[in-house]
Amino acid sequence: MQGHFNNSPTPIPILWDILQRYSPQFPDLNIRVTEFTVDTEDEAMQADYLRDFYTLVFSHPKSISIQLWGFWESQINQTNSALYRNGWSPKPNAIAYQDLVFGEWWNDFEGITTEAGQFSQRGYFGDYTATLELDGIETEMDFSLNQDGGTDSTLVLTNTQAGDVPLENGNFETGDVDGWTITADDEFDDAPNVEFGGTNSSFFPIEPTAGNAVLTFGLKGQDIGNILVEQLIQVPDVAGITLSFDFRGAAQLLNTFRGTPFDLQVERESGESVMTPIAIYHPSSGASASVSNIQRKRVNLENFRGERLRIPFSLTNNGSGENNYTFVMLDNVILAPYSLPQAQLEVGDQNHVLVGMSASDDGSYQLESSTDLDAWDIEGAFEDLDLIDPF
Repeated sequence: MQGHFNNSPTPIPILWDILQRYSPQFPDLNIRVTEFTVDTEDEAMQADYLRDFYTLVFSHPKSISIQLWGFWESQINQTNSALYRNGWSPKPNAIAYQDLVFGEWWNDFEGITTEAGQFSQRGYFGDYTATLELDGIETEMDFSLNQDGGTDSTLVLTNTQAGDVPLENGNFETGDVDGWTITADDEFDDAPNVEFGGTNSSFFPIEPTAGNAVLTFGLKGQDIGNILVEQLIQVPDVAGITLSFDFRGAAQLLNTFRGTPFDLQVERESGESVMTPIAIYHPSSGASASVSNIQRKRVNLENFRGERLRIPFSLTNNGSGENNYTFVMLDNVILAPYSLPQAQLEVGDQNHVLVGMSASDDGSYQLESSTDLDAWDIEGAFEDLDLIDPF
């Protein structure tokens, strides 16, 4: 939509009615204001209208941007509409623009985490930089809040790592297996390799669960032996520390994982096992279906805070699955604190409430909802929740 106005601009309530009239007529299209001007000599009114126009369009769920027709008197045909005079001094409408874009809509949060290391705020979609300080040492991380993406990010503090990176290349975003040691027989046709989303995998179609890449590897029935994917990690000395990872398997021909166990070992640097091997997929006569859904497993490392551990993922063929093909994927390997999901309530008017779920990892949590409280069925009670104050 164009947005050219003059001494008598469209009243704001009518502007909202216009957006509400157009948006349902084109449900698959977003709204973009492509040419915004207020051609008037009344600079006070001009600044007020820019503020109200931008606020209203910004608030509409179908709008995605507002583009100025021009902002400098020397480079705009409607000179009264400019935000800056020829000498680059700002007009009142420029001040109104700056107050919105770099003030009211520019999130800048400060605070102290909970004892579990959690800090939450409600922010606008966009790119952020988080800076955390502990004992005078700062750690930074860039992250984004996207409309269709996750809302939780995890940062492991520099001074909890004893100078070592706790886990390297857990999402395989380097495009290879940097940080991981691979042990596999040379004759294996399906030794580990990194696949990328949208490509035709040589193993089975797979999209990364985090980032753009995923590790895939497999064994054929005649390839007796094992493939070992391992890394030596530094377990941060923080409460609730866990190792979590996404995995998926596929078995062809025999349609079972019989004879090809996929396990996780947890060992000390010396090779001493510190816990019973964790069966990710384990051989049995009634093993998993030919293609499983993506799953996530979490291993509690609370008893090993501050230690160096080796985490080998192993896929083994013991011969009982001859002529079978077994493939697995591994992605989103994270070493970070974890706490159970929490529910948050945002209360509007008496008939509307927003219920959201959040957790300290990057898992997805969904709740069915209704805008009419009378339509909700009471099936249980929320108890012991860390509720935020209503907005």
